[in-house]
Amino acid sequence: MDETKKTELHQLLDRYYNDDELRTLCLYLSIDYDNLPGQTKNARMRELILWCERHGRLPKLVERCAKDRPHATWPKPDPPTAAKPADQPALTAFSSRFNLTDPLFGNTLDWPTSLTLPASRPVLNLTPVYRFTGLAASVSCVGFAANGRRLATGTRDSVDIWDVTTGDHIQTLKSESFYYAGSVYYYSGNALAFHPKWTNVIATRGRFSSKAYKEDGALLWNLDSGKVYEAMESHRDTVNAMAFSPDGQRLATASDDGTVKLWYVSSGSQDRELYGHRGSTNCLAFSADGALLVTGSDDKTVKIWSAYSGTEKKSLAKFEYSVRSLCFAPDGKTVAVAALGVKLIDVEDGRERQSFDGSWLVAISPDGQLLATDGDNGQVYLYDLASGKLLQTLQAHQEGVRSLAFSPDGKWLATGGADRTARLWEIKP
Repeated sequence: MDETKKTELHQLLDRYYNDDELRTLCLYLSIDYDNLPGQTKNARMRELILWCERHGRLPKLVERCAKDRPHATWPKPDPPTAAKPADQPALTAFSSRFNLTDPLFGNTLDWPTSLTLPASRPVLNLTPVYRFTGLAASVSCVGFAANGRRLATGTRDSVDIWDVTTGDHIQTLKSESFYYAGSVYYYSGNALAFHPKWTNVIATRGRFSSKAYKEDGALLWNLDSGKVYEAMESHRDTVNAMAFSPDGQRLATASDDGTVKLWYVSSGSQDRELYGHRGSTNCLAFSADGALLVTGSDDKTVKIWSAYSGTEKKSLAKFEYSVRSLCFAPDGKTVAVAALGVKLIDVEDGRERQSFDGSWLVAISPDGQLLATDGDNGQVYLYDLASGKLLQTLQAHQEGVRSLAFSPDGKWLATGGADRTARLWEIKP
């Protein structure tokens, strides 16, 4: 699109969209409007157009605008120059074992049942197996038990536990307030983690409230009893993420207060607090050997810490956008970072090794072969990590993807969406 058309598009966006409407428009494109560079609406609109141009999404932007505001004359983006290969393979239908009628709304869902892969790419066979519906809100996190037999889905109001083999609902951890050790607690499913050794233990975000003050932290639940048996609180703001150390002895929590805290699982006492980020800490992950902890923040940095001493070992170069998700590769030599696009960063020298199209989420399979990230309009992209080749595109949700995770045995991929559903995909060789 030439500069004249981009200027025209900018003017039309300014005329027909307010801040809230632009936020909704960005949500459709899997873009976080509030994290676009710039402090004014004008500046963010300019960055939105430039980002869409860099990522080849201007046609989607214009298409959505024309649908929302059909009375306006929107500039047409330039047609793609690359010709479609003549030997493109035919569409291949998914096999599935779930009902495509949504029991929550009663409507029949128009799910795409096929995908197209260029002939030069190896085919990866991911089959949709179960679709979990009736959830209270956007599914902000998903996680598997250590044995891979249980799946947890978290929303702002609840955590639900599912049987991976049968798809049956096992239990709901209820969101009403409760007393523990003489205090009043509430909990939220916007952050959770299964214990890596004990399949009946899960950690969720917990909120402590009293007349004097409010704090955030983590709650440990015994799934056999459905009750909390330990509370860890002292964060001054919302806990966004948590992870157990590989040996299961400590739990790390990341918060909007900019800190990371390490807790002893056996006692619930705090081990240490990590300072260094200048914005909300959104995500964290342990290396497979438990020696390192990596964190990502709204300050657009990734920091690597010694998980034992709490010493900051390295701060990786600034990213263009807030860091929302990250994970170590199994060998511990690289970190995958999602910040409106995914980059694979070398732990030793901090250099970018590869980049992948994507948005805010990333996960790497336990065998280190696959990388998953969220795409446009509820899609999930699956890449070969070694070569960087796109292997498969899943139409996972009707709205944006909000969470994804591989099972510990690498046999399953779970996804959670803004459409208030979660899906389970079987990975076949």
